[in-house]
Amino acid sequence: MALDDRPAYGIITTQSCDLSEERPGPRQPWLAVAPVYEVTPDSALRDRDYVFELAPPEIDGGVWVADLRIEMPLEKGLLVGRAPIEAFSDEAGYVAFANFLARRRGRPALASVFHEVLGATTTRLKTERNAHRVLARRARRNVYKLMLALEDGTRLAPVAAKLYVITDGPPTEDARTWFDLWWNEARLVAEQHGLQLHPTGWIDAAAVDLRLLDDLVEMRSPV
Repeated sequence: MALDDRPAYGIITTQSCDLSEERPGPRQPWLAVAPVYEVTPDSALRDRDYVFELAPPEIDGGVWVADLRIEMPLEKGLLVGRAPIEAFSDEAGYVAFANFLARRRGRPALASVFHEVLGATTTRLKTERNAHRVLARRARRNVYKLMLALEDGTRLAPVAAKLYVITDGPPTEDARTWFDLWWNEARLVAEQHGLQLHPTGWIDAAAVDLRLLDDLVEMRSPV
């Protein structure tokens, strides 16, 4: 790769305990790094499920993202003498990034219909109109996570399913508008694949039913 084509920075995705290894005999000689680069504020990459936005307080410019489509192994000795650049201004940013990595690596094995319903439908909506993309970004601020209930069938052979939106506080008008728009499109896609998609459910994270939550499967957000 030419020097000019390389990403400007990289972000370490290895757990801190494996990175520092405060033990007499270290057993983890490698670390994993994902590329980090700048995108424009209106870039469609900001809506991708493999991208996480960073907030480096020491770097001026536009929007910086970590691209998690690829992670490269590096020998830990490369860190010697290098000054780290903070990716976030506070611990909350690092916690959110760690949770994002955990969800990405812990994705369940599901029938391809779910990827069509969540992925293809969302992409089509966002590309149809710029207003849809803007609405999705506003709705995203209210979404804590998405969970899937399999109401008939199995994960690989589903018959009926329901998406639950776990909100950070009461559902906002933007969130309800977006998911109503999404469901009206997604249920038609689901029907074509023999899946009945029940109306979207809403749960406030502050008053969650833990028994219900334990039975749900976390999904990639269609916003």
